[in-house]
Amino acid sequence: MQPRSYISPEDYLALEAVSETKHEYWDGALVAMAGASMEHNLVKDNVAFALKQRLQANGCRIVTSDQRVQVDARYYYPDVVLVCDPPQFNNTRPPSLLNPNLLIEVSSESTRDVDRDDKLIAYTRITSLQEYWIIDPERVLIVQYKRHNGEWVFHAVLGLESTLKSDHFEVEIPLKEIYALVL
Repeated sequence: MQPRSYISPEDYLALEAVSETKHEYWDGALVAMAGASMEHNLVKDNVAFALKQRLQANGCRIVTSDQRVQVDARYYYPDVVLVCDPPQFNNTRPPSLLNPNLLIEVSSESTRDVDRDDKLIAYTRITSLQEYWIIDPERVLIVQYKRHNGEWVFHAVLGLESTLKSDHFEVEIPLKEIYALVL
Protein backbone atom coordinates (compact mmCIF):
# COMPACT_ATOMS: atom_id res chain seq x y z
CA MET A 1 0.00 0.00 0.00
CA GLN A 2 1.41 3.35 -1.01
CA PRO A 3 1.48 6.12 1.59
CA ARG A 4 -0.92 8.88 0.69
CA SER A 5 0.37 12.38 0.21
CA TYR A 6 -0.90 15.04 2.58
CA ILE A 7 -2.13 18.34 1.20
CA SER A 8 -3.07 21.24 3.43
CA PRO A 9 -6.58 22.74 3.33
CA GLU A 10 -5.09 25.97 1.96
CA ASP A 11 -3.32 24.12 -0.89
CA TYR A 12 -6.52 22.18 -1.63
CA LEU A 13 -8.55 25.37 -1.88
CA ALA A 14 -5.94 27.00 -4.15
CA LEU A 15 -5.90 23.93 -6.42
CA GLU A 16 -9.69 23.63 -6.48
CA ALA A 17 -10.06 27.28 -7.51
CA VAL A 18 -8.26 26.59 -10.80
CA SER A 19 -8.95 22.89 -11.37
CA GLU A 20 -11.24 21.68 -14.15
CA THR A 21 -11.96 18.55 -12.08
CA LYS A 22 -13.86 18.78 -8.79
CA HIS A 23 -12.23 17.21 -5.74
CA GLU A 24 -13.49 16.53 -2.27
CA TYR A 25 -11.05 17.01 0.57
CA TRP A 26 -10.87 14.36 3.29
CA ASP A 27 -8.35 14.86 6.07
CA GLY A 28 -5.47 15.90 3.85
CA ALA A 29 -6.33 13.77 0.81
CA LEU A 30 -7.84 14.81 -2.51
CA VAL A 31 -10.64 12.65 -3.89
CA ALA A 32 -11.48 13.30 -7.56
CA MET A 33 -15.18 13.37 -8.35
CA ALA A 34 -15.92 11.04 -11.23
CA GLY A 35 -18.72 11.28 -13.76
CA ALA A 36 -22.02 9.64 -12.88
CA SER A 37 -24.36 7.16 -14.55
CA MET A 38 -27.60 8.15 -16.27
CA GLU A 39 -29.58 6.60 -13.40
CA HIS A 40 -27.59 8.57 -10.83
CA ASN A 41 -28.21 11.85 -12.66
CA LEU A 42 -31.91 11.15 -13.18
CA VAL A 43 -32.45 10.37 -9.48
CA LYS A 44 -30.46 13.45 -8.43
CA ASP A 45 -32.38 15.72 -10.78
CA ASN A 46 -35.76 14.15 -9.93
CA VAL A 47 -35.33 14.62 -6.18
CA ALA A 48 -34.00 18.17 -6.63
CA PHE A 49 -36.97 19.03 -8.86
CA ALA A 50 -39.46 17.52 -6.40
CA LEU A 51 -37.93 19.52 -3.53
CA LYS A 52 -37.85 22.70 -5.60
CA GLN A 53 -41.55 22.34 -6.47
CA ARG A 54 -42.46 21.90 -2.82
CA LEU A 55 -40.03 24.19 -0.97
CA GLN A 56 -38.80 27.01 -3.20
CA ALA A 57 -41.88 29.14 -2.40
CA ASN A 58 -40.85 28.90 1.28
CA GLY A 59 -37.50 30.52 0.47
CA CYS A 60 -35.53 27.28 0.38
CA ARG A 61 -32.65 27.03 -2.07
CA ILE A 62 -32.06 23.68 -3.74
CA VAL A 63 -28.83 23.16 -5.68
CA THR A 64 -27.05 20.14 -7.08
CA SER A 65 -23.52 18.75 -7.32
CA ASP A 66 -21.50 21.95 -7.70
CA GLN A 67 -22.22 23.46 -4.29
CA ARG A 68 -19.30 22.68 -2.03
CA VAL A 69 -20.06 22.20 1.68
CA GLN A 70 -17.47 22.60 4.43
CA VAL A 71 -17.60 20.31 7.45
CA ASP A 72 -14.77 21.12 9.87
CA ALA A 73 -11.59 20.68 7.76
CA ARG A 74 -13.36 18.59 5.10
CA TYR A 75 -14.94 19.76 1.86
CA TYR A 76 -17.67 17.81 0.06
CA TYR A 77 -19.84 18.15 -3.05
CA PRO A 78 -23.14 16.50 -2.08
CA ASP A 79 -25.46 15.53 -4.92
CA VAL A 80 -28.26 17.77 -3.61
CA VAL A 81 -28.06 20.58 -1.05
CA LEU A 82 -31.02 22.36 0.50
CA VAL A 83 -30.73 25.46 2.66
CA CYS A 84 -33.83 27.22 3.99
CA ASP A 85 -32.04 29.53 6.39
CA PRO A 86 -30.08 32.50 5.04
CA PRO A 87 -27.03 30.80 3.48
CA GLN A 88 -23.70 31.27 5.22
CA PHE A 89 -20.46 30.83 3.30
CA ASN A 90 -16.78 30.78 4.16
CA ASN A 91 -14.42 33.11 2.28
CA THR A 92 -12.89 30.51 -0.07
CA ARG A 93 -13.06 30.58 -3.86
CA PRO A 94 -15.53 29.26 -4.76
CA PRO A 95 -17.37 29.81 -1.47
CA SER A 96 -18.28 26.75 0.59
CA LEU A 97 -21.69 26.54 2.25
CA LEU A 98 -21.55 26.22 6.03
CA ASN A 99 -25.20 25.77 7.03
CA PRO A 100 -27.11 23.24 4.88
CA ASN A 101 -30.43 21.98 6.24
CA LEU A 102 -30.67 18.84 4.07
CA LEU A 103 -27.93 16.92 2.26
CA ILE A 104 -28.58 14.14 -0.24
CA GLU A 105 -26.13 11.66 -1.69
CA VAL A 106 -27.06 9.37 -4.57
CA SER A 107 -24.87 6.39 -3.89
CA SER A 108 -23.03 4.13 -6.30
CA GLU A 109 -21.01 0.99 -5.84
CA SER A 110 -17.86 3.08 -5.42
CA THR A 111 -19.38 5.61 -2.96
CA ARG A 112 -21.83 3.49 -0.94
CA ASP A 113 -19.52 2.83 2.02
CA VAL A 114 -18.29 6.42 2.22
CA ASP A 115 -21.84 7.81 1.99
CA ARG A 116 -23.11 5.71 4.89
CA ASP A 117 -19.99 5.86 7.06
CA ASP A 118 -17.56 8.78 6.66
CA LYS A 119 -20.05 11.27 5.25
CA LEU A 120 -22.76 10.24 7.71
CA ILE A 121 -20.40 10.92 10.61
CA ALA A 122 -19.22 14.23 9.13
CA TYR A 123 -22.62 15.50 8.02
CA THR A 124 -24.33 14.80 11.33
CA ARG A 125 -21.83 17.17 13.01
CA ILE A 126 -23.30 20.09 11.05
CA THR A 127 -25.50 21.88 13.59
CA SER A 128 -27.87 23.30 10.94
CA LEU A 129 -28.44 19.92 9.27
CA GLN A 130 -31.87 18.43 9.91
CA GLU A 131 -31.82 15.47 7.51
CA TYR A 132 -29.42 13.41 5.42
CA TRP A 133 -30.76 11.12 2.69
CA ILE A 134 -28.86 8.39 0.87
CA ILE A 135 -30.60 7.30 -2.32
CA ASP A 136 -29.79 4.05 -4.12
CA PRO A 137 -30.30 4.56 -7.88
CA GLU A 138 -30.18 0.83 -8.65
CA ARG A 139 -33.06 -0.26 -6.41
CA VAL A 140 -35.91 1.60 -4.78
CA LEU A 141 -34.34 2.42 -1.43
CA ILE A 142 -33.85 5.70 0.39
CA VAL A 143 -32.15 5.77 3.77
CA GLN A 144 -33.25 8.84 5.68
CA TYR A 145 -31.45 10.14 8.76
CA LYS A 146 -33.44 12.72 10.73
CA ARG A 147 -32.47 14.89 13.67
CA HIS A 148 -35.12 14.40 16.36
CA ASN A 149 -34.82 15.91 19.84
CA GLY A 150 -31.04 16.20 19.47
CA GLU A 151 -30.62 12.57 18.33
CA TRP A 152 -30.32 11.09 14.86
CA VAL A 153 -32.94 8.52 13.87
CA PHE A 154 -32.80 6.20 10.90
CA HIS A 155 -35.68 5.42 8.54
CA ALA A 156 -35.65 3.30 5.37
CA VAL A 157 -38.17 3.95 2.60
CA LEU A 158 -38.63 1.06 0.15
CA GLY A 159 -40.76 0.38 -2.92
CA LEU A 160 -42.21 2.52 -5.70
CA GLU A 161 -45.57 2.73 -3.94
CA SER A 162 -43.97 4.29 -0.84
CA THR A 163 -43.73 7.98 0.01
CA LEU A 164 -40.75 9.76 1.51
CA LYS A 165 -41.97 11.99 4.34
CA SER A 166 -40.12 14.78 6.05
CA ASP A 167 -41.86 16.27 9.05
CA HIS A 168 -39.18 18.93 9.43
CA PHE A 169 -39.61 20.27 5.87
CA GLU A 170 -43.32 19.35 5.77
CA VAL A 171 -43.02 17.53 2.46
CA GLU A 172 -44.06 14.19 1.06
CA ILE A 173 -42.53 12.85 -2.15
CA PRO A 174 -43.79 9.64 -3.77
CA LEU A 175 -40.83 7.43 -4.64
CA LYS A 176 -42.23 6.99 -8.15
CA GLU A 177 -41.37 10.70 -8.67
CA ILE A 178 -37.81 10.23 -7.47
CA TYR A 179 -37.32 7.11 -9.60
CA ALA A 180 -39.19 8.37 -12.70
CA LEU A 181 -37.60 7.01 -15.89
CA VAL A 182 -35.00 5.14 -13.81
CA LEU A 183 -36.56 1.77 -12.92
